[in-house]
Amino acid sequence: LHDALPISPRNPSPRDNAANQSIDVSLSWQGGDQDGDDIIYHVFLSETLDGNGRPYYIGQIKNSTAYDPGPLTHGTHYYWQILAVDEKNDDALGPLWEFTTETEANTKPTAAISRPSNGSTYDEGQTISFRGSGSDPEDGTLSGSRLVWRSSRDGQIGTGVSFTRTNLSVGTHAITLTATDSKGATGTDSVSISVNAGNTPPTAAISRPSNGSTYDEGQ
Repeated sequence: LHDALPISPRNPSPRDNAANQSIDVSLSWQGGDQDGDDIIYHVFLSETLDGNGRPYYIGQIKNSTAYDPGPLTHGTHYYWQILAVDEKNDDALGPLWEFTTETEANTKPTAAISRPSNGSTYDEGQTISFRGSGSDPEDGTLSGSRLVWRSSRDGQIGTGVSFTRTNLSVGTHAITLTATDSKGATGTDSVSISVNAGNTPPTAAISRPSNGSTYDEGQ
């Protein structure tokens, strides 16, 4: 009897040219064998094609039309193809399919001010220490120009993890630390401080006697 070829793999999932697929996507297709033979499905999946225009081999599975390739890479274009081989070593190669994985979600960073504490009060001209931190799930610890300090009264007053200022204007300041990650997402923390006007010394004035005046004894 003539042995029929395996059924050519078809109806892929993800569908051909699908976009925004999860990096945990499972590959599946329809197949089978007209004679009821066992089928070994050879799975080819890669970002590039070999010299024969085929993706690179990653594994095989028996009598199942689904394959888990494991976590893929965000924002990547993949080629994939299935080769069905029956017990008699007859084979059928499915079409070349493609899909693209979703871009990685960007989690915004966090900012934290450790100095000055909220509600602190300072005299005009007093040294004020500023210290804070920034952290991002993707970028890690942030520093330098990624950390920007602003005053609601004086505008930008510094950058980085720490610095001091002695010239903040008199009044109440909302101090905000903004952390910015490599993709432009931001996180903030704020405290309120007050700068009081300095204590001006009193003045004294002598109106009498006038400077250099001369008097007789007993006068």
